[in-house]
Amino acid sequence: MITLLQTLGRVVTVAAGVMPLAASASWMAGIELGRTETGGELVRLGISGPRAYALGQTGTWSWDVTPEMVVGRWSDGEYDRSVWEVGVTPLFAAHRAVSAGQIGINFGIGAHLLSAVRFEDRRLGSAFQFGDHIGVEWRSPSGRWTLGYRYQHLSNASIQPPNDGVEFHLLRLDWSF
Repeated sequence: MITLLQTLGRVVTVAAGVMPLAASASWMAGIELGRTETGGELVRLGISGPRAYALGQTGTWSWDVTPEMVVGRWSDGEYDRSVWEVGVTPLFAAHRAVSAGQIGINFGIGAHLLSAVRFEDRRLGSAFQFGDHIGVEWRSPSGRWTLGYRYQHLSNASIQPPNDGVEFHLLRLDWSF
């Protein structure tokens, strides 16, 4: 019992020392929930950061680019198919301060690898897909929470036929740590 308490004490001490370092790096963890026009669903977990790559100012808007890594699962009830994905995207974003925090826009084009090439009634051609999106977001006054919407298209850019592609409407919630 003492060994367990000592180990727990060490973990808390290390975590207390590391948390300020993580907070200064401005990493974000997030979850996305999405749907296709025909009812397919997506759940995706992501991590992005650090938001240290500032691109400059345009009036009251500040621009940055952030690497974003995701892992997700697409599910389709009608055809009983599911697809796992991993992806990496450079996320370009512009933010502007408002009285209730910050508002922003973001867009990106990244690479995704899929576990299968069939989803819903679509044939995606290859496991390698490009994912491009455009989105809007609101960041809380504390900067800890971000809520956003994205419209995302994934396809293989005709690398391997067929190239049916798929589009998702996504709601996203991020937490900065």
